[in-house]
Amino acid sequence: MAGTSLGAGLVIMLSGYATGGQLAVPLAAGLAGVGLGSVVWKSIESKSTESKSTMAGASAAGVGIVSLFALLVIGRLFAGLTSLNAALLLEAPLLGWAAEAIPSGPRVRAGLRLGLAALPVVVALVLAQQKFASDSRQPGSPTEARLDDYMSFGK
Repeated sequence: MAGTSLGAGLVIMLSGYATGGQLAVPLAAGLAGVGLGSVVWKSIESKSTESKSTMAGASAAGVGIVSLFALLVIGRLFAGLTSLNAALLLEAPLLGWAAEAIPSGPRVRAGLRLGLAALPVVVALVLAQQKFASDSRQPGSPTEARLDDYMSFGK
């Protein structure tokens, strides 16, 4: 969830809304902190409190999904976030969860979770960067203000 939120922030920034994309950075840091904290809590505590760390992880995932959806709505309404990029970013946590269906060891499953969740995020970042580069190359319209217009204003 943390990587997907951070990737969504970068895609939103590349889509033309830097302030909205910056909202994802503290969200991703908080989700990463909760994830690491739940792993440490699980390794320190005994089996009787294992359900508490599982509940904390599930709660963080719920907050992360709702926050990711809010970021994508902000990017779609206030920036030039495409529907394809929004769909890719919204499905990334679902693909990470799909790794649970594959019967394998815990380390392989963890690697699959990260890989499957990172794949749509990377695709969305590449698509947003290509759109940003193509939009940057286009010349401005003749009605746009130029630097000379600002320098000679009021003279």
